[in-house]
Amino acid sequence: TRPGTLRGHRSAVTGVAWAPEEELGTIMLTGSLDKTVRLFNCYGNEIGLIAQHEDEVTSVAWAPDGKTLATASEDGSAKVWLWPEGNCMATLAGHND
Repeated sequence: TRPGTLRGHRSAVTGVAWAPEEELGTIMLTGSLDKTVRLFNCYGNEIGLIAQHEDEVTSVAWAPDGKTLATASEDGSAKVWLWPEGNCMATLAGHND
């Protein structure tokens, strides 16, 4: 894999977020229509698969601490994750739009 090429998602990528530089600035968080959230290093190597929603992932974000992630999905939920453990800390359900 050449630098900058991401392989792993089985469908279109819908969101990308770089980790806060002071914490993990070479890690990219991605969400996809394939219902997964993956993490990649700056060389395009997958280093984590931490989330699977029941529908397409529509957005992803890092918290400023570099240890907490947020994801949102067409399934009407938003989830908060602890990185690098991959544990779901909270699921916020019931979003309709």
